[in-house]
Amino acid sequence: MKKTLQLLCAATATLLATAAQAAVLTLSPAVISAQPGQTAGWGFSLLNDDADNYLLVTGTDFTLAPLSAFGSYADLLGPRGVITLAPLASLTESYDALLGTGIGQLSFAPSADGRLDGEIQLHYALSSVDPNSLDFDPELHFVSFDASVGAQASALAAAVPEPSTWSLFAIAGLLALARRRFSSRSSA
Repeated sequence: MKKTLQLLCAATATLLATAAQAAVLTLSPAVISAQPGQTAGWGFSLLNDDADNYLLVTGTDFTLAPLSAFGSYADLLGPRGVITLAPLASLTESYDALLGTGIGQLSFAPSADGRLDGEIQLHYALSSVDPNSLDFDPELHFVSFDASVGAQASALAAAVPEPSTWSLFAIAGLLALARRRFSSRSSA
């Protein structure tokens, strides 16, 4: 009985260690910026550093709440279905709004102002057999159902100049043009 308990504890510790260290996530860029009312997103690089198990991406989220005052986050990986990385494989994607690539995007609220710092969490499962294989049996081959890895993410709402600021720019431009004309007439 004691030997069985020791084996179960060792197996549990191995599974937990595997799940905790199976993925490395890097955002590119880590800081996005857009004007209020616009959308921007993050690209990413994901490494499955587990030599034995397949990593199955199940979705992402932005962990800082409440998000509604700053904008809303949209997961770009989860809706595609299960993305599988073989042992020691990696996946890199740039953010592209038209193609829907990247890890996620933030639609900035019209009132967004300043900087929002948080973390993007990528959720995944681990399987000892390729889930696309005919030999795959979910009841036998899942090593971990609910693991996650995070990366620091920031969003910066770049303020749009107010109409009065645009007016000042226009007046300054007109004054510079008038001065230039006046200088060219004086020299002639």
